[in-house]
Amino acid sequence: MGSMRFTHLPLLLLISACVSSEPQIDPSTNLSTDPVLTSFLRSFEAGCIANAPTFAEANVRAAFAANQPFLGPGMAYIASGDGDGSCRVTVKGYGRDRPMPTVGDTNRLGQSLASRVGGSLKPKSADTGAGSAQVRANGSRYNVFAFVSPDGTLTLSVFD
Repeated sequence: MGSMRFTHLPLLLLISACVSSEPQIDPSTNLSTDPVLTSFLRSFEAGCIANAPTFAEANVRAAFAANQPFLGPGMAYIASGDGDGSCRVTVKGYGRDRPMPTVGDTNRLGQSLASRVGGSLKPKSADTGAGSAQVRANGSRYNVFAFVSPDGTLTLSVFD
């Protein structure tokens, strides 16, 4: 019996490392390094940010189809852009114990949006908790959010 425990120990360590809530952040950039989270961030940037400011449904849908994220077990990916000045990615089942988007991730998405629409960025402050990065362009103010809710749903959104 004792040898069975030891043969399973490496597997348990591997599994616990995969679901760890420990921050996976590049200290030089303050950006997430978790491969699952970064795949959602890349998909959101390709589907939503790259299609600003119109968020035309056909363009958003095509961009999401071309930039599928990595889905972990039990995750459901819902993406929408409806042409009304907003676009969102929701990942049900992402998990409360998974890495959360950093302030750096939110500000990088905001900077990408500012570059796309020709606006100026008011970065999210580390002191604001659940705040957003804000982009002002052409008389509009866009808010960029990236957070994990208490039920473990990851939400990435941009709206004016």
